[in-house]
Amino acid sequence: MSPEPSQVRQLKVLIGYPSDAKAERDAIASELDWWNEQVGAPRGISLLRLRWPENAVATSVPGGDAQASFDETVADQTDILFAVFKHSAGSPTQEGHPSGTYQEIDHALKAGRPVHVFFTSENAPVDQSNAEAMQRSFDRIRSVREVRRLLESRVLTLEFRTVDELRSLVRDAIEFDVARLLPGRAGPPPANAADPASPSGEGLRPASQADPTVRVFISYHRADNDAYDGIATKLHALLPQRYEARTGTPMDAYLDTESNVGGELWHDRMIREAAAAAVFLPLVTMRYLKSKHCIQELHAFLDRPRPSTRVSRVIPVIVDGRQQLEQASSDEARLVAARQYIDFTDAVDADISSARWKDKIRELITQIELVVALPGA
Repeated sequence: MSPEPSQVRQLKVLIGYPSDAKAERDAIASELDWWNEQVGAPRGISLLRLRWPENAVATSVPGGDAQASFDETVADQTDILFAVFKHSAGSPTQEGHPSGTYQEIDHALKAGRPVHVFFTSENAPVDQSNAEAMQRSFDRIRSVREVRRLLESRVLTLEFRTVDELRSLVRDAIEFDVARLLPGRAGPPPANAADPASPSGEGLRPASQADPTVRVFISYHRADNDAYDGIATKLHALLPQRYEARTGTPMDAYLDTESNVGGELWHDRMIREAAAAAVFLPLVTMRYLKSKHCIQELHAFLDRPRPSTRVSRVIPVIVDGRQQLEQASSDEARLVAARQYIDFTDAVDADISSARWKDKIRELITQIELVVALPGA
C-alpha cells in the first residue's frame, strides 16, 4: 500500500547541463522518473526534477542576469544537483564563472548540498570545415578540460561512456543521497523493480550487501617494484595500517607475489580478486602500460561487474613517467591520465618515514575515502 500524500517526502533535484548535453539531461530526467515510480512511491519519497528552461521563473534581477535569476528562484532552492558535461562547458556568467552549470555547482557546494558531476569519456568532435571552425572546436574542448580541472579539487567527478552508464551512475547516486537525507526511508529497491537499462526492460536490480572491510587491489609491474625500491611492497604493508588508524575501517589490500604470472590459474585468481575489490590501485609507469599482464588486471577490474561505476574506482599512483603518460595515446593511458591520480614521483625514492611519503599516503587515503563513499563500492 502506498503512503498517504501527506506522508510523502519530496526532494528537489536540479539537473544542470550545457546546451550540447540535452540527451544526457533527458537520460537523467528519465532515470529520476523511473526511480519515483519503481522505488520512491513504495517508500513515500518523491524526487521533483528541475531544469532550465522549463522551471525558470519570469523575474527580474539587477543587470538582467538570467542565470542569477534562475539560481535565486530555482537552483538555490534544490536539495540535490546532478550536473553533466559533454563537449562544451557552456557560456561564462556575470558572476565570473566559466559557465552557468559551473555556477550552479559552485553554489550547491558552498551550501553543502549533494553534488554529482559527470563527464563523457567519448572523444570530442572537431569541425574541420575551416580554420575558424576548428579553433572554435578546440576552444570548447579546452573549456571543458578547464572546468573539469577546477572541479576535481572540489568534488569527485565521474565518467560515463554511454547513456545507459550515465543512468546507472545516477541511480546509485540517488540511493546514496536518499540514505543521507532521508535515512528513515532508505533501503534496497523492491525485488520486482524492473531495470530500465536491461535489454528486455525486465531485469531485476540486485540489492548491494554492505561490507565494512575496504578491499583494494594493488596492480604493479614486478620490474618496477625492483627498480623503485620495493614501492608495491611498501604500499601493501603500510597502506592498510594507516587507513584503519585514520578511518577505523579495516582494509584488505591484495598484492600478487606469485612467480607463475600468466598461467591459467593466475588469470582466474586475478579475475576473482579484481572482482572482489572496491578500489583498484595501479602503480603506473610506461612499462606498466605496455605490460599485457598489467592491462589484463586493469580490465579484469573494469569488466566485472558494473563496469559503468568501477571506472570511477581506479586511483592511479604515478611512480614515474608522468609527462610521457599525459602524451600517450593508448586507451589505458588516457583512462589513467583522466583520473584524479596520485603523483608519487617525488616520494618514490624517499624513506617511508619521510615527510614526502607520509604526505602522499595521506593524499591516497583521502582519495580512497572519497571513492569508497560511492554507492556500490
